[in-house]
Amino acid sequence: MSQLRFILAIERQQTHGVGPATIEIIEDPRAITLAGSSLWSNRLPQVSSIFGDRGLIIGPVFRRDNFTKVHGEIGMRPETARSIADDLIRNYWGSYLAVISDASDCSAHVMRDPTGNLPVYRTILPNHAVYASDIGMMVEAGIFNAAVDWDAVHEHLRSPEIRRARTCIAGVHELSPGRLCSALGEGSGKQIWTPWAFTSPSTTPRFDEASELLRLNLQKSIAAWGSVAGKVMVPVSGGLDSSVVCAALASEGCDFACVTVATRDPSGDERQYARQLADHFGVRLIERVYDTASVDPDRSAASHLPRPVMKPFAQATRHAFLGAAETVGAKFIFDGNGGDNIFCFLHSSSPVADRFRREGASVGVLHTLADMSRITGCTMPALAKMALKHVRTRRPTYAWRSNDTLLGGMRIMAIPSPHLADHLWPAPERQYGKLAHVALTLAIQNLVEGYDRSRDIALFSPLLSQPIVEACLTIPTWLWCKNGVNRAVARAAFKEMLPPQVISRTSKSGPDSFVHEIYRTYRARIRESLLDGLLAANDVLDRTAVEHALKLEPVELGETLYRLLDIADAEAWARSWEPSEMQRTSFRRAGSIMPSQRSLSA
Repeated sequence: MSQLRFILAIERQQTHGVGPATIEIIEDPRAITLAGSSLWSNRLPQVSSIFGDRGLIIGPVFRRDNFTKVHGEIGMRPETARSIADDLIRNYWGSYLAVISDASDCSAHVMRDPTGNLPVYRTILPNHAVYASDIGMMVEAGIFNAAVDWDAVHEHLRSPEIRRARTCIAGVHELSPGRLCSALGEGSGKQIWTPWAFTSPSTTPRFDEASELLRLNLQKSIAAWGSVAGKVMVPVSGGLDSSVVCAALASEGCDFACVTVATRDPSGDERQYARQLADHFGVRLIERVYDTASVDPDRSAASHLPRPVMKPFAQATRHAFLGAAETVGAKFIFDGNGGDNIFCFLHSSSPVADRFRREGASVGVLHTLADMSRITGCTMPALAKMALKHVRTRRPTYAWRSNDTLLGGMRIMAIPSPHLADHLWPAPERQYGKLAHVALTLAIQNLVEGYDRSRDIALFSPLLSQPIVEACLTIPTWLWCKNGVNRAVARAAFKEMLPPQVISRTSKSGPDSFVHEIYRTYRARIRESLLDGLLAANDVLDRTAVEHALKLEPVELGETLYRLLDIADAEAWARSWEPSEMQRTSFRRAGSIMPSQRSLSA
């Protein structure tokens, strides 16, 4: 099964609402703006109608009560767009774009699923508002000649944790998850789903209740995805997050195999843990070794995306994962990305402060103080002092980090462009740890968008499913660190399903040695690319600082090595969006357009 791709055009003069009767299903995306409102999708069976002609839902949708997939029509009363959106959020979940017609005035609205699992980009044309699953669809449809927004590139590199509505392609914006907006792009819209609805439950769950809540939602959600994915490949390292994905798939009888990628250096070789996991579930494990030959510094792994968001080693992992998936015939790769984030992996005093705000000076606060001291390695008096500072703050805020390393200073904007989730702040939550938990959940969005959607194999992060995220947000921060172990609730939830070595493992290695190898192998090409490249020509980087950094060895660069390679990937990304390259890309992809039926019931 190929990845879902779509392009939707809403005519600005549309006067009769939006739905199966008013949106024409077309066979060629290049005809998307030749008529009125129209839709092209390579997966029309994944397009559902809302109560006859009240709208469409593009993408897979599941029922909240039994986690079964919706087929055909979602039966809602044809009332206001707001009431339909509320019902969707409460009673359904999935990876979708809802196109909703308001019965009172026939106005058209759109809403993306709350966790943003389906990418949705928008551009406004004189006669249409156009939405697409990927920027490549807009290019294939001939809507515009893409151009890099250099101010946005600088802003993105300066604050890479922040996902902004403004992309790094001029004129293209991303639709905010869980927000009901005018389909024509008018006004700011209304936030329907908010994380703050889950962060302060009326009663505090016990630890065993929290772990059971997480286990049920995680198992059922991942099983639901497994039911539509068929054979699944899971990249594993023997760490907790990917292991939990395997446990959920196995518990529901889903068909899956595993792949692990090791560095040549023993510091990044986790194959022994991956083997233990695969043996435990009796599934096939494919082993690969990182290879610099699978990395091309002149190409970006994010070239299909409207932002340079991929890591330096992403090409190598993609090559290994895709190859493994093809070997076993899997069409989906389910990774464990987002686990640290939703499982509230905090490394500060904030859980102590949160518990003090909830319980006052209790014995439980002392237990959490000892727990976080064990996790952070900080002394209890020092942690207590920091926690007290948080408690005394009347309106705690979360400080998003910025990084000016190696960047030029000419493009810093006086007024930053809005976050994709800007409407969620300032937060009503007074618990600093919960602010950090929500921020962690939002920050992962830049790392989970997946592969080029024209490929047959999809990369997906099922841990970011709405029921799982909501369950995690209801669990107090101090339960996640119980007994001085990070992600304690998730460990307890799957204790009986995973090997003891996985449950007790609280840290893991990474591909640092391979990143060093990439730098040493391609330093000359990176130097040429950056010093004479587009980022330098457009004042995005500090050429002198980059030139100095390139003279240093990996051990001397420290964290700046990753920064340098991120910027090198951004340079390759920018070159991929030059008009001449885009023309070649569009021509190459023209053959990938799939014909569609004209009936939504097909």
